[in-house]
Amino acid sequence: MTPCKSLVGRRLTVAFLLTALATFSVALHVSFPNMGGHGLRLPFNAALWMGMALMIALALWPATRGRIRVSGFQRGLWLVVALLWLPLAWSWDATAMSAVPRLLGLTAGALLLLGLEQLALERRHWVALLCTIYLGTLLETAFAWVQYTLLEPGNWVGFSPDYGRPWGIFQQSNVLASFLATGLAISAWLLGEAQKHWLRSLALLAPLAMPAMLLVLVSRIGWLASLVVIVLSVAHLWGRDRRVARAWLLALLAGCVIAVALWFATEGLVRSSAALGNTGARTHVYMHALRMILEAPLVGWGYGDFQYAFIQSFADWRAAHPGIGTAISGSFDHPHNELLLWGVEGGVLPMAALLGAVLWIAWRLWRHGPHGERLMLMALLAPLALHAMTEYPFYHSLAHWLAFVLLLGLLASRCWPTTERANRYTFGIRVGA
Repeated sequence: MTPCKSLVGRRLTVAFLLTALATFSVALHVSFPNMGGHGLRLPFNAALWMGMALMIALALWPATRGRIRVSGFQRGLWLVVALLWLPLAWSWDATAMSAVPRLLGLTAGALLLLGLEQLALERRHWVALLCTIYLGTLLETAFAWVQYTLLEPGNWVGFSPDYGRPWGIFQQSNVLASFLATGLAISAWLLGEAQKHWLRSLALLAPLAMPAMLLVLVSRIGWLASLVVIVLSVAHLWGRDRRVARAWLLALLAGCVIAVALWFATEGLVRSSAALGNTGARTHVYMHALRMILEAPLVGWGYGDFQYAFIQSFADWRAAHPGIGTAISGSFDHPHNELLLWGVEGGVLPMAALLGAVLWIAWRLWRHGPHGERLMLMALLAPLALHAMTEYPFYHSLAHWLAFVLLLGLLASRCWPTTERANRYTFGIRVGA
């Protein structure tokens, strides 16, 4: 590599990191009154797409110089992407258009992962990149505390204090909870990587400040994700440096003490124990989604048709089983489980592709992942992966999808070697970027 190209590469990396910083510290927090929903109906997602698009363009730009970096991870990734697009070929109709944004978001994530390999980030760059996500989680924690303690009815944010549980920018408490649990995992990773005192101090803010907010949120997925993160992070840090592990545990213990003190100082949890133990219609939705997959295992019910197909199928099933009560009374546009959504709409092919990808990555991490980092890499991905199995955070918040893609990129960089080869398709990359 010539000095000129090396300088260009460094500038691109700096520009990429600054864009990530602006995306998680500024664009994520853009909001104004809206009607709710998910996707581009939420203002912050529109702002985040601008940041993510620029990140993709910057990351892919090195491939315009006639050389491209690839790995076994990229080959497997694009095979999965192709398999997820394939059912669109036999289920194309007017309603299938509603599935195209989902597929485009998936492809955008794959392009960003390809771009991360072109940047060839060093360890210090990954530390800086994860710091940008971490800063976003800290800002959301602060915003949630403002909602919980300071905002009055009729505020410009649109948050109702009577609701009780803050939701940050996301307008949904569970989405905030899984984002904070991800921040908790990143704090443990940063503490293990930190070489400077200020970064170690910054990394200890999350275990100190987030437990109380996670308690206030009363989110089952937030609690489960946090528990998984704590177990995996402590095991990782203890095996790496016990002094660092003790520091993180002490900060976490102090955070838990603050949480308990807050609980006793207020009226306790916003949700009752009965509400916490009630899964509502979710179990019935899961069971009927599985029945739908068994009814149309090869071609599915059609991309974009879940809401209509689910209502019709459940009505037919109830008519055939008159003894069944009204287990599901509402309308669902998502089964609250990502695997089931792809299985219902596309059949076993996309479902098997996703399951195969998960097993392949897990096997690669276990067999070829860096010794001493495997548990931590699992902890980084666990909160968002778990949440995707109980709701649809990636549709509700682009920040969750972007963070998941970047963290997956970190795992891929640790587990797959890359090779460089000639690239003749530079014009297409220039135009696309």
